[in-house]
Amino acid sequence: MIEGLRDVPSHLRKRLASALESGLLTTPYSIASLKSVLGVLEGGDGIAGALLELERMGISGPAAAAWIRTVDEATSRTPRPDLVWSGPELPGLHARDTRRVFEELLGTAERSVWASTYAFSTAPRRSISWRVEWMRGPNSMSLCF
Repeated sequence: MIEGLRDVPSHLRKRLASALESGLLTTPYSIASLKSVLGVLEGGDGIAGALLELERMGISGPAAAAWIRTVDEATSRTPRPDLVWSGPELPGLHARDTRRVFEELLGTAERSVWASTYAFSTAPRRSISWRVEWMRGPNSMSLCF
């Protein structure tokens, strides 16, 4: 149930931690009190359940706030992937040129590149194979499309 706090947006976790530190939010944790503190009702059951679970473990008030701030700090350091939609550059279409995106990703990648692709076409099927080898320091990477 504590995972419910991990899924809460960062700004709401900070607001929740501040309310616990100041004593504005105390047990019993009701949906109404969480709504008054956070300003939202979505996910209130999960948040209340997580706070009750922390309390059962002896973590409440300022200690719970410190725990929530630690979770917030840890999740903010998790690298998030850059999501890119590429395709032909056409007016009104928010896709970036695939070749430029490909070169940029390979040129700036530090650890790995994950690629996912799909195509829809009514044209006859053709087999296309690209192999790109890229060397950067002691690491090499090979992508096949």
